[in-house]
Amino acid sequence: MHGRRVDAIVSRMTVRAAAAVVRPTGANALAEVSVAAVRERRSADIGLGLAADVSEVHVAPEEIQHAIEALLDNALDAVENRVARDGAAFVASVVLSTRCDAASVVIEVADNGGGISVEDRARV
Repeated sequence: MHGRRVDAIVSRMTVRAAAAVVRPTGANALAEVSVAAVRERRSADIGLGLAADVSEVHVAPEEIQHAIEALLDNALDAVENRVARDGAAFVASVVLSTRCDAASVVIEVADNGGGISVEDRARV
């Protein structure tokens, strides 16, 4: 299921990328907006770990926000599936973090769900 969703997202992003406008954007602000949108839509508990030294990035913000939201949705699906499998004792965790890494800004979504299936790993 997740593999098909990733394929669809990549296809849509490829089509939309030609019209995307790249501009300086605060990475932390982009992360916060993405998390807020998913929290509102899914009533989800998503942690934030935003590094203070993260600068602006030159990106198409709408496209990056869409990608971040898709990653958050996948992470939430994974932990929800694990809760269904392991029961109420399992404590789900989804965290979006930012950090600087050499000359790059890293936006990372981490979760403690079940991981990507073997069938989908080759496609991701």
